[in-house]
Amino acid sequence: MNSKTIFDIYSEFQAHNTKSNKLILRSVMHRFIAEHWGGKFPSGSKATNDEVFSFLEIIKKIPAAKLEGTMEVLEQEFAKQGIDKGNSKSYKSAYKAFLNWAENNNYLSSNVEEIEANSQVQLFKRNPKGSGTKAKHSYNRPYKNPYALMAVYGRGKSRGELIYKSDYINDKLQEELNLFEKFRKEKYSCTKATVTTEIIYIKRILGWLHRYKDLSLESLSLTSIITFVKLNIPRDKFRDKPSVRG
Repeated sequence: MNSKTIFDIYSEFQAHNTKSNKLILRSVMHRFIAEHWGGKFPSGSKATNDEVFSFLEIIKKIPAAKLEGTMEVLEQEFAKQGIDKGNSKSYKSAYKAFLNWAENNNYLSSNVEEIEANSQVQLFKRNPKGSGTKAKHSYNRPYKNPYALMAVYGRGKSRGELIYKSDYINDKLQEELNLFEKFRKEKYSCTKATVTTEIIYIKRILGWLHRYKDLSLESLSLTSIITFVKLNIPRDKFRDKPSVRG
């Protein structure tokens, strides 16, 4: 199977996330996880150009599956190297953002392309009590069945194609998603990457409502997730109302 490498995912993440601290992420991977992947930690407080080059060459050969479990490796190395909580917090935050982005883009699912579009019934078949809900696949890692609305294959020849061919977004829902995206970008100046991630989460909930709660695709809307209720008191008047202290 022709899978992405850690370097592929790292490079794509850096390109799509302009606000991410590129040096922190690379430093975390090089300084605390490199040995886990068969590489070497920097010899000094700052990696030399040759050390950085060697590290990047190594992760070009490491499959994305090897990202699994590295958050635990990071924690262990923090304790081993005596990294204080103040510094470890920023390191963990940068690395966790990278892992979450990779998972949201299905880059950590090694056999997503092997799922057939007509296997929806098997994917969501209720398992006997106590047997768990996760299937096993290569690398002996747990694989979570995809259920998001408009879920696509993350790799292989079918990459980018719908897993469930019958999925679609109705006109009302598409209009709501467009308004939400416009609101987040114009009102809060959110980046495209941030809004994309938020919509991924929204589609997961919508997919759950459709596949597990039997809501039809045509009836799905953002109000399926949360009900909109208009305030009886104008917001500006409510804001001017003095607070009550006990």
